[in-house]
Formats: sequence, structure tokens, C-alpha cells
Amino acid sequence: MKLQRHRIRMMTVILLILLCALCVLLIFRGSRPAAVSFAPDDAGLLSDLKETVTPGRISDRTGALLASSKDGIRVYAEPAERRASLVHLLGETGGLVPGGIETLHAPLLYGFRPGLLEAVSRLIRKQERVGNHLTLTVSGELCEQILRSAAAHPETAGRPCCAVVIRYDTGEIGAMASLPTFDPQQITPEQAESLRKAADQPLLNRVTGKTYPLGSLAAVFPEPRKLQLKATSLYRDLEADKSVYPLVTPLKLCLMTCAAAGSGQMPEPRVIREVTNDSGAVVSAFSPSVLGQYCSPEQADGIRSWMKAAVASEEAGMLMDPVLNIYAAVGSAKASNENGEAHRYHWCTAFNRQSDLPWAVTVLVEDPNVDPAEDPSGSTAAALIARDLFAWLKIHPHWEEAGKPD
Repeated sequence: MKLQRHRIRMMTVILLILLCALCVLLIFRGSRPAAVSFAPDDAGLLSDLKETVTPGRISDRTGALLASSKDGIRVYAEPAERRASLVHLLGETGGLVPGGIETLHAPLLYGFRPGLLEAVSRLIRKQERVGNHLTLTVSGELCEQILRSAAAHPETAGRPCCAVVIRYDTGEIGAMASLPTFDPQQITPEQAESLRKAADQPLLNRVTGKTYPLGSLAAVFPEPRKLQLKATSLYRDLEADKSVYPLVTPLKLCLMTCAAAGSGQMPEPRVIREVTNDSGAVVSAFSPSVLGQYCSPEQADGIRSWMKAAVASEEAGMLMDPVLNIYAAVGSAKASNENGEAHRYHWCTAFNRQSDLPWAVTVLVEDPNVDPAEDPSGSTAAALIARDLFAWLKIHPHWEEAGKPD
């Protein structure tokens, strides 16, 4: 009998130890929920989530609110110009912009598979579940500045164009915007259909969703080293890049410029800085990474020399700044658009060498005038917007300090 009681006590102790270990594991997992990725065919599961979960907030790098939910309706930032500048990046709930964060990162925003403690707590308190909150690397104000700058110059006003700003030492995207654009707040079915049919493609994010010929800039930026680049179609925060040199997206050219600013390494572009759940626990946080070696250090040095000479000459002289020390390349290309119409595309890609302000800027302006003689001002169009963006960066140092990764 004593031996049997001893065995029972031992089994009881072992069971208690196992139960304690299981509780510790569940508590640990509940306090540190992991980000969950969906396969594209999980639309049914995501649809169910949307009926039971309130999507999380989206904020910019300074903490300014860009998107939130109120009484079941998605609300975007004021004023209307800021909403329009961010719509291609954020998307909207109707899915008009498929590459936007609202669609691309819906699983994060709806917080699929919450932590155990969070789920139990909400069950006890009978609270509806709220998804994860996203803090982005972009500045809403700088995105808005892209639209203001494009509208301010006769050379760019009314023309399709886009711009992207990337911190070249980390890959953080400080801003991106595409024109023409639209206000995403409460789009009616009729407005949505009109946007889909518009010839100037207001739903298109020109920064990431369309490729353009490099034209004269192909002589400055060499073809990426195919064997040394990682899978560039696997940008974690953005829609896939499908550009094939010498056709590139403006995002790809900006990354090539980032590589030229350093030793030839191309940073991975990131737009999500931090993800937290509704309890404040961090789901994931930004960390810099490298896509691969775009070019050799010697080639990077040669690109920088060419860009420095361009700023010292009339070609890109308007970007001369003794404080920022800007390097720039201005070029153009001629090609047919989707409708077979000949178009001219104007590029400006640049970076500055001020150590505490390491940003690269790429601008593209579409021009229906094929012959430069018909519109000689077109060659400076993209550089005008780039100049404005560098000027904004120069007078907003506190924004840069707020956005530095930990």
C-alpha cells in the first residue's frame, strides 16, 4: 500500500509540474503574439474576421493617425489632400487599390489568432476584439507635400507623376505618393466604377505598380548583378516588384540610388515600422535588412562621381545645396504607353550626403509631348519636385529624429 501511495504522489507531482509548464508556455505565447501571414486563398477566413473584428489603427512615423474605425466605418486622415496623398499606400476598404496596406496587410490589421491572455480577457469582459495597430515609416505630411509640390509648378501640374523618399542606410520609406489620385473617404459604387474606367489611371500606384524605361539614365545606373541579389520580388511590406531592367519601377530606381549612395548594397524597402496588438504588446518591429549587392563599390563610386558632376553643371544645377550636398541624375525616356500613344518620361533621382539626413528621392513625371522642343521645360519637371522634397527634409529635422529605428 505504501508503494502504491508513493507512486500516486509521484504521478501527482509530475502532473502538477507538466500543468505548470503548460501554463507558463501559454502565458508566454499570450503575452507575445506572433504576426500571422495569410495565403492569398484565405479570403473566406478573412471575410469572417471582418465581420467580428474591428481593424486596427494605422499611424505615421510621428504617431499621427492615418486610419481608424468609428462605428464600424473606416475613417482616414484629415485634410482631404492628406487622404488623397496616402490612398495608394494605404488603400481603402473597398479594395480599389489592391496593393494598399488595407488589403495587403489585412491579416495584421484584423489581428488573426490573438494571444491567449488577450482573447480570454476580452471574453470575460465581453468586449469585441480589435485587430493590430500599425505604425508606418512614412510621414503623412511629407506625402502631402508631394501633392502640393506637383500642383505648384506649371511643368508638373495636371500631369501623371509620382515620388518616393527612402532612407538609404535603413530602407525606411519616408514618403510615397502617386498622381492622379482620389479621396478614399466614402466612395460610392458609381465613383468606384468611374475611377476604374478613367484613362489616367487614378487607382494605379505608379511608385510600385508600373514599370518605366530608364532611357538616358541606363548609362548611369548599370543592370543589377543578377547572381548577387536576393529575391527582390519578396518585399515584405509592399506589393511584389516585377521590373526587368531596363524597365524599372520608381521604387526600384530609388533603391538603386540608395545603393549608389553607399557601397553598392541595396536595402530592403520597409513601410511598416511596428505592429502592436490592442493590449500594447509588440507583435513585430522594424529591423533593417539588405536585399543584396546591386553593384561593386567601385561602380557605386563611379555613379556618385557622375551624379556630383551633374549637380555642378546646368543639367541638375537647381538641386545644388551647400548644406545637404546633393548628388543627382536627371534623364528622360521615350516610349509608348498602354494605349500605344507615344509618351516622354522625365526622371530625377538624387540623394544627399549630410550624415544625419541620409535620404534618397526619386521622381517620375509623365509627359505627353514626345518632342522636347515642344516643351523644353519638361526636362526639369521631375527635378522641381525633388528639390521641394529635399527642402522639406531640410527644415523638418525633428521629424527625422522621431523616425530613427531603435
